[in-house]
Amino acid sequence: MARKEEISPKNPSIIARRATIPPCMLKAAERIWSQPALAVGVPLVERAVIDWKRVEELKDEVGPEDFGDVLEVFLAEMDEMMNRFARAPQTPVTAEELHFLKGSALNLGFAALGALCTELEPACRSGEPVSTARLTTCYQRSRACFLANLDSGPAAA
Repeated sequence: MARKEEISPKNPSIIARRATIPPCMLKAAERIWSQPALAVGVPLVERAVIDWKRVEELKDEVGPEDFGDVLEVFLAEMDEMMNRFARAPQTPVTAEELHFLKGSALNLGFAALGALCTELEPACRSGEPVSTARLTTCYQRSRACFLANLDSGPAAA
């Protein structure tokens, strides 16, 4: 099993790879790195993709018994939207869809997806086409990371 690289913003291998990291993930990572309690010892993927602090806040807000229902509705809605994007990749994403996706993602702690939507929303509102491939790829990676670490957050990853 490959060891997950523990990082900090000063790690030489991360600095060398910064050019290959999508801007939305870099923004999310830099925002999370600025939080002292989370700055050391948590792998990049779990820190930059999912905002585990937000996940815990949501669990506290709705209660552990209702969190499963919230998660189920979120995943069903997002899966349906991403499947629609995949079936018709040339169909433009509307600003309303992007805004909904952003709000839903940030509410459930999908930080990288929320950051990507934030990055794309102004362009979409001005009529520029938005890449559904970027959205679906980011969602699938976020979803996989979230579900793989749901029970423990990034600490056990």
